[in-house]
Amino acid sequence: MYNLSEETKALFQSQPWKVNMTITPTSGGVLTVTDQNLVMGTLTVDRYVSTGTELPVGTAAAGELSFTLDNSGHDYDGVIFAGAEIFLRFYVIDPADGTSQYLPIGYFTVDEAPRILETVRITALDAMVQFDFVPELTVAFPCTVKALAENLASLAGITVYGSLTGLPNYNYTIQKAPENIGELTARQLLQYCCQIMGVNAQINRGKQLYLAPYSSAEPTVSIREEERYSSDLREDITVTGVSVTSSTGDTAMNGEEGYVLEIKDNPLIQGDPATLDFSFLRNITFAPFTAVTVPMPWMFPMDRMTFLKNGVGHAVYITKMTQTVNANTAFEGTGLSEVRKGYATIDPLTVREQQILRDIRTRASEAVSAAEQNAISFSNVIANSLGLYDLSVTNPDGSTTFYFGDQETLADSNVIYTFRANGFAWTSNWNGGSPTWENGIDANGNAILRLLTLYKLTADQIEAGSITANEINLTVNDAIFGSQSVNDVIDNNETVNGAKDQADANKSTLDSQKDYIRIGKLPDNTYGVAIGTVSGSNFIMGARFIKNRLSFYDASGHEVAWISSAQLYITEARIVAGLQMGAKYKWVINTQTDDTTPLTGYGSIVLRW
Repeated sequence: MYNLSEETKALFQSQPWKVNMTITPTSGGVLTVTDQNLVMGTLTVDRYVSTGTELPVGTAAAGELSFTLDNSGHDYDGVIFAGAEIFLRFYVIDPADGTSQYLPIGYFTVDEAPRILETVRITALDAMVQFDFVPELTVAFPCTVKALAENLASLAGITVYGSLTGLPNYNYTIQKAPENIGELTARQLLQYCCQIMGVNAQINRGKQLYLAPYSSAEPTVSIREEERYSSDLREDITVTGVSVTSSTGDTAMNGEEGYVLEIKDNPLIQGDPATLDFSFLRNITFAPFTAVTVPMPWMFPMDRMTFLKNGVGHAVYITKMTQTVNANTAFEGTGLSEVRKGYATIDPLTVREQQILRDIRTRASEAVSAAEQNAISFSNVIANSLGLYDLSVTNPDGSTTFYFGDQETLADSNVIYTFRANGFAWTSNWNGGSPTWENGIDANGNAILRLLTLYKLTADQIEAGSITANEINLTVNDAIFGSQSVNDVIDNNETVNGAKDQADANKSTLDSQKDYIRIGKLPDNTYGVAIGTVSGSNFIMGARFIKNRLSFYDASGHEVAWISSAQLYITEARIVAGLQMGAKYKWVINTQTDDTTPLTGYGSIVLRW
């Protein structure tokens, strides 16, 4: 939790936030980004220490920043964002004295190059990804867990926050390197160290490695019922013991049966697991929960809070939080109930397996379609946004011009909606009472929007610089191929859908000597695809594809070559090549003078295998 005064916290919950972001590309000058450069409602910070359902021990997850830049003015066309470092701060202005109160959010690195369009979607990860390499350790085994963790941080170029001395089991000695040390990344080794010390690794707001322990102290922060928009709280859980299994399979119980945390599949735990002390995890009490609350951007995963319900306080740990700028905060605290934990009969995932599955989930999320991702983003923006102020005006004729803003005055609002007789519109700038309405829909059905996501689009005309689609199925009324209307090629309303089209064109004899493109029934009553020049019903200087045969024609209309059934036939050179599949496999090359002679004889070269 970042230390802010109660007065500043109140400002973040009552005043609009401003964004102060610096982006330092790998080449070029430093960029300064404010909320004016962002598409409204798109800046989100996700941080977590849990990717599963149980209370996590030994994780090292990277926080994620995502936002969309407004590039309508093409300000970012030449910027190389891949690898750029971002420093993000939020701040509010105290209306009493005009001073700015800042809250640092952290440092992030853009992990992949975005597409530079009218908007630019940026995703960036915190410095935990700097541990994603196979290290050449400079510490020698045997060594302590503390020494190994500090060496990993040094190799990753990350400063350790505070001292590791005093953390549980910090002086536990690792006798030898794991057998697969050459395959383990620095982050995996760091996770193993964190398991032994009973902590979770984070990158804090100052880009430092913080190994966060579970605090058993009385929480100093509460979530009151009036601060929650939605929430779910499950029963209180008390940890009774920790089961530790060494790399050789020996198991020791630290504590008692009941609600037991498991630490296993850790190659750094060597020898007798009973020498590790996990008493600090015993008797901690927590309740799994979810909550969407008023803005609390100063909180951080692993913070301990009191969840007040019906006047009773319940201790909770934050294992995940999502913060959207100028919107609510979403919290989650994971943990299986005692009943569900008792059902578990399958070994839990190892730390390495958890990381692999997370990487797979990350790649899978990248495959979500643009439409699905837009729908998810839209839903999150709406669900996490605050309410509006009714700033409507009554006109002299008794009618009402409806205005709605996100602040108490139109001048201070960051978004303004209006609803009038001629339509509905909105803008981000009041402009002293003369706003330019940037988006909207008028009474005639005309709309101006920045991004349109649809299930189906039906239109008589589409004007576009380019159209991108996975598949296009056309019903063609009239289009142009070269200088010829498609009505000379395909009947009206004939569906074009690859070579499967069997529609009968019923066209009259084609004019002589003209360019020709046809899909469907051809002039010689066959079905296929033809392109080239046609004279009557004869193809000249072109090609056609019918069933499994592709034919090529010369200027006299002679079929000079064809490809069919794995055979290439060239008439002028009298060469036939083919592959015969039968009881025996053979490759045959024949030189022939007779166009109709099959693939045997006449100086065949046969290779058998």
